[in-house]
Amino acid sequence: MRIVKSGVDVLFWHDVWLGAGLCLKDQFHRLYALEVYKECRVNDRWISVDGTWSYNWAWHSNSRGRALDDINELSQLIGNLVLYPSYKDGWKWDLDPGGVFTVKKFSKLLDSSILGPNELLEFVPSLSPLAKKVFQGVVYVAIWALWDWRNRVLHTSSSCLHEDNFAKVQTLSLL
Repeated sequence: MRIVKSGVDVLFWHDVWLGAGLCLKDQFHRLYALEVYKECRVNDRWISVDGTWSYNWAWHSNSRGRALDDINELSQLIGNLVLYPSYKDGWKWDLDPGGVFTVKKFSKLLDSSILGPNELLEFVPSLSPLAKKVFQGVVYVAIWALWDWRNRVLHTSSSCLHEDNFAKVQTLSLL
C-alpha cells in the first residue's frame, strides 16, 4: 500500500493508498470514467489554495446522479488529507506488523504459508533429522539445476537439451 506524504509519486486512481484495499478506479468507477487525466497523481487532485486543502477535479462532463454521491463519499475519504511537499511518498507492507518489507521477511512468509514447515520432508518420515536435511538439500539442488537447465534451453541454444542433469545434481549436492 502506498503511503502519501507529498502525493507526487502516488497515482490518484491506480495506486492503493486510502486503506480500503482497492485502488480508487475500482472503488469509484463512475468517477474514473469521468476523469480527464487517468494517470493523475494525488497532488494533482488534492491541492492547497491559500492554506486550505481542496479538490481539483478534472471531469469530461458535469457529474450528476450517482456520480455526485460518489464524489461526496470520495470527498469524505480524503477530506482530512494533508500533503507535505518536502517529504517523499513511501510504501507500507501490509503483511508485516511494522509495515516494512524485507527479503528475509518475505522469504519466511513464503516458507511458512506456501511451502509449509517441512513441505518436502513429510514424504520421508522414517529418516533421522540430519538425513531429512540432506534429502531436502538434494531436492532443492535438483529443482535449481532443472530451473537453470530450462533457462539455458529457452534463452541460449538447444545444445543443452541432451545434458546430463543427474550428474550435475550429484556434483552440486556434494558442495
